[in-house]
This record gives sequence, structure tokens and C-alpha cells, in this order.
Amino acid sequence: MKTLDSILAQRRHIIQSYQTFDIRRASQRIERQFAFYSANLHNIVPLLPKKAYPEIFRKLHANRRLSFIDVEHAPYEHILTISGWDNLWAARLRHCPAIVCTYHTGSYRLINYLLARAGVPFSLLVANGAYRQEQQAMQALYTSLAQQAGITLDMELIDAEQPQALFQMARAAKQGRSLLVYIDGNTGTTVAGEVYRNLLQVDFGLQRMAVRKGMAALAHRLGLPIHPVLCERTPDKHFQYGHSIAYHHLPSLLPLPNETQHDFADRATRTLYAQLATFVARQPEQWEGWLNIHNQLILDPQPHPAPDLDDLGLWATYRAGNRACLLHLPSYCTYPVPWKLYRQYWGSYNIHFFSDIHTS
Repeated sequence: MKTLDSILAQRRHIIQSYQTFDIRRASQRIERQFAFYSANLHNIVPLLPKKAYPEIFRKLHANRRLSFIDVEHAPYEHILTISGWDNLWAARLRHCPAIVCTYHTGSYRLINYLLARAGVPFSLLVANGAYRQEQQAMQALYTSLAQQAGITLDMELIDAEQPQALFQMARAAKQGRSLLVYIDGNTGTTVAGEVYRNLLQVDFGLQRMAVRKGMAALAHRLGLPIHPVLCERTPDKHFQYGHSIAYHHLPSLLPLPNETQHDFADRATRTLYAQLATFVARQPEQWEGWLNIHNQLILDPQPHPAPDLDDLGLWATYRAGNRACLLHLPSYCTYPVPWKLYRQYWGSYNIHFFSDIHTS
């Protein structure tokens, strides 16, 4: 049986391990991840100073780690303070199914627990890579927590990458189940070759990205409302390593009179991404999408002029096996370079990592 002290110690260890994270001790995977993360911030929120990148990166990763244990810690008092969650709204979902649309922000996994605790039958759309992980969590964690709360867990998983995913979603909804969708996942989406046929181009910060709109089209076809729910994490005022989790129930999305499926899907999808863009521009450390959004960006197909190697602010460094690489932030172009040049740029690029490492 875990105690309050052991839980707080676990959370303290996670947070402190990232507060003291130093790029000099990073694996090649993390070094490459930081390079592309930096390019994403550079292009989408260019007014954000580069000296802020390391601290946002640390908080982003700490938030990801905490999100996996928040569900386990939710039943304990004084660990998570949850505000903004509408219990009456959740209760209505038991009789009036809907598409609950959420994002990878804050404690983003906690909504699974809250819906299960409210007795809502729901189907969770998950990426193929996370399917087994979520299946294990459902069996080992959610079922146990539901039993503690005296309810029966009615949660199923749908693999988003399977061709029949939309059919399974429609069948679940017709059976009275709500659908939980992480709209910013864009599982399996690639820009090349698909962007003009099946994907919608939306503005995101100062860039454009290609996203799926099948969820919104399905809502129109089935007559289901879309309920956007955004999660935000803030440190608790009384327990440094507990957290306050705030939920924001955004306005529901429904078709306008005589609005076609195509038009509604476009409008709803653009609205959902505009809401996300507004939030992450204000609190970038809350969103893990900074690590991979470059896969959905629509980049300029025109060849770029030869990059200026003298402008150190336009470059990131990373290692790939026995190769040294420079990443040109504006274009995402990667250039293998001699190790001497890599070391020269590495120090300039990572200087902010050395100046703000937390020691406590």
C-alpha cells in the first residue's frame, strides 16, 4: 500500500530528474528529439526566445512522465486537485453519447479515469503503437480503480490505424458508447502524397499543417455532438509535488442548419486546432505535440538557397549513429558535417542548457 510520503517522493524524483537534465548526458534519441522540437518552436512560435527552449523541454517531459502515474495517484487525497470537471456533463454521457475530443495537454490520460469513474461507456481511439500499452493499463489499472469506486469498467480500445477504425467508431456510437478521441494525435498521418486528397490544411501558429477530419465527418453523419475538453496542469500551492489539474469544457460543436458534412468537418476541425494553438502558444510546456508536429507541417516544396552557416541561431545539432548532423531550423533540412564543425555548433546551440540547469 502506497503512502502519501512515498507518492510525493516518487513525483519529486520525476520532477527533479528533469529539472537537472543536461543535454551533455543525453542519448542520441533525446538529442535528435530536442533538435526537431527546437525547429518546431522556431517555426510555429518564432517570438518565443530560444533561451526558454530547455526549460520548456524539461517541463514537457516531466509532464509526460507524471501523466502516466496521475491515474494511479488520482484516488489518493492531497495528490491531485481536480477542478473544472463537470460531473453532470459526464453523467449525461451515460445516456446521451457524444464524441469527446481532447488533446495531449496537461494530465492528458486522466480523462480516461474520470469517464470510467462516472460510469460512462466509452471507446478510446488509440495509436497502433500505444494500443498494447493502453490495453495493459486498462486491465491492470483502470479495472482495479473502477472496482475500488464500486463501478463496472466499460471501456474499449479502437486501433486508429486499422482500415476499419471509422466503422468500429460508428458501431460503438450506435451501441450507445461515447467516443474519446485525441484530436492532435493524427496517428498515421503523413503529408507526402496524401495532403491534397484526404487531409485538411489548417493554420497552426505561423505554419500550416495537414490533419485528419474523419472524426468530425463521423459526428455529422451520426448526429453526435463534439465536446472539446482541454486539460491543464499547475503546481499545487500546498504540496509542491502534488498538482492541480484544471479541465476546460469548451463550447460543443454541432452542425449549423443545412450545413453539409464536408463544411461541418472543415469548420469543426479548424476550430479544434485553433483552440489548441491558442492554448499552447500561452503554455507551450503543457503540450507534448512539440516533439513530433513537424511530421504534419506543410513545408515549402521549393528548394531553399544554401543556408547561412554563419548564423548560429538557425542551426541545431544532433548525432545519428557515427554521423554528426546539423539541422537547419527554418527548413528542417539535415546536413551531415565533420565532427569538428558539429562540436563548434553544439556549444553555441546548447548554451542555454548550461546556464539554467536547476540544482534543487
